Amino acid sequence: MKSYFVQHLVRRTTTAIEGHTGDFFTYFGTIPNKGRPWSMAGLVLIPFAALRIFWKSEKQHLLPVVWASLVILLFSAVQTKIHWYIIPVYPALALLTGWALEKILKKYTIPVAIVLSVFSLVYLSVDKDIFNMDCSPNIKETSLRVMSDVSDGKELFLFDISDPGMQFYLGWEGLNLRNPQSLASVLETKDIYILLNKRSLNRLNKKNYKIVSEYPDHILVETKQ
Repeated sequence: MKSYFVQHLVRRTTTAIEGHTGDFFTYFGTIPNKGRPWSMAGLVLIPFAALRIFWKSEKQHLLPVVWASLVILLFSAVQTKIHWYIIPVYPALALLTGWALEKILKKYTIPVAIVLSVFSLVYLSVDKDIFNMDCSPNIKETSLRVMSDVSDGKELFLFDISDPGMQFYLGWEGLNLRNPQSLASVLETKDIYILLNKRSLNRLNKKNYKIVSEYPDHILVETKQ
């Protein structure tokens, strides 16, 4: 309960944790990038549909406009910025986009929508590999091996690992060190484990550690006693 409410509700809302920083307008760049090309149309249509609510009394726009606006404003105010936080906005943007297509295409809406849907599936299958549900196989494999390789009761630290999936699959074990100074301080402590990217191995003094295991992209070391 403490971890959930303090770490994942209070701290994520009031401060940018785990290096996920950004400003109030971060998601205005994320939405067109992550949901391209259709989400861009929905984003542009929010103010247009809002004007029609007041000028044309088209109250059917209330749900998608309020829905999209609240999600964007809420998560833009949250200090920790992660692209999947904004996922709840996409259904509302889809409703607005569908309404605009119907207004423009009229009786051709359904056949054009079918063509666009097929095009989207083909594009996303080829370019994004959306049907491969295992998005981080190396991280999952590494985390399982790390949990097996780390002796019970020993401290684990992470360095130069930006993907939060690693800590997630490790059960949020291990403090993620964010700078070389923190790493240097930890290296002074004996008999602990450090998991880091292979590219960062040159930051360690060979006299202070021994290699425990090597993984596809990472390496686990133990400081000498």
